[in-house]
Amino acid sequence: MSKSTHASDQDYYEILKVERSASADEIKKSFRKLALAYHPDRNDAPEAEAKFKQINEAYAILSDPEKRKRYDRYGRSETASNPFHGGGMNANDLKDIFGDDLFHSLFSSLFGGQGQRRSPPPKDIQTKLSLSLEEVLKGGEHEVSIRREGSCEPCQGSGYRNAQVIKCRRCHGQGQVRMSRGFLAIAQPCPDCRGSGADPGASCASCAGSGQSSQAVKVKVNVPAGVDSGHSLRVRGAGHRAPGHPHPSDVIILVNVKEHSLFERDGADLYYQAEAPFDVLSLGGKLNVPLLGGGQAQVKVPKGTQSGKALRLKKKGLPKMNRQEFGDLFVYVEVEVPKALTAAERELLVAWRSLREGEATSQANSDQSVPMHDSSLVQGLKSVWQRFKQ
Repeated sequence: MSKSTHASDQDYYEILKVERSASADEIKKSFRKLALAYHPDRNDAPEAEAKFKQINEAYAILSDPEKRKRYDRYGRSETASNPFHGGGMNANDLKDIFGDDLFHSLFSSLFGGQGQRRSPPPKDIQTKLSLSLEEVLKGGEHEVSIRREGSCEPCQGSGYRNAQVIKCRRCHGQGQVRMSRGFLAIAQPCPDCRGSGADPGASCASCAGSGQSSQAVKVKVNVPAGVDSGHSLRVRGAGHRAPGHPHPSDVIILVNVKEHSLFERDGADLYYQAEAPFDVLSLGGKLNVPLLGGGQAQVKVPKGTQSGKALRLKKKGLPKMNRQEFGDLFVYVEVEVPKALTAAERELLVAWRSLREGEATSQANSDQSVPMHDSSLVQGLKSVWQRFKQ
């Protein structure tokens, strides 16, 4: 049967730019390409809207095997009156072609803006955990308090009073009503129940029909020993619950390590500042220093140690996270200057200063062969020392 070349009677195959022998996949591919090209929201040409309608009309016939068969045999005379007779192209057809997001971008107006798309997955919950250095040393289980969205208990997540769903009067529980939009006969979500199929007047008072409620809970987290500030810990499946998603979101915990009154930290190493008497730094000796986990350790001070020097205690620092190793403890020694002296201590220091000054004078006059030590001064220093020991 011959076909008219008038625009309104243009051959459906020509509209979709496919051969009459084209497969269903070829027809779908061409329809998608043309629909994107002529959609009024994407094409400002005056003829774009009319062309877009033609493309949809052609695809509604050629995508249906029975209608395509009648069209191939009889032409438009059997289909022009109602090309969507017997059901028409619905939202699922278009979603299958364009995908969910693009479908809602291009065709939401055809479906009254009420098209149901899959709800987004629940977002992760982020919170903080402050730890002391002692807690970092030990590691172990801690708790954080969060608020998360979950199923409403009074309605058991249904969103309806007493967890009983009453059918919507308009759509009789189907969630959809059939609407004619020009040349399209479309099944769209019911405007009264918004596609749920339930009477909106029977909503749960506790959650206003959402089926969700905010809940305060405590979440346990295992903190590895040696963790540092800025490290994040993830507790899987402890976050928000959302309808239509079987898996809850995660809780992400950002660690903050508090400053310590005695120790400073650099990775797994610890730093401690200690004061040492002048004689210990000069003659050598030992110092007792505190340890982070409790108790003390002795650090050896070599003779002639200068104020500000760091002495190292191996493996007395923090554990290295997820490793069987420890950092070191570095002890910075500063000379201890006494605020008050006994009479004997003062006499000894004065004598020592006189001796030091005498040595300096002897060194300056060494070319005159002056004895290095004044025997009377040395004897006086020995006398003072004997009295000091008594």
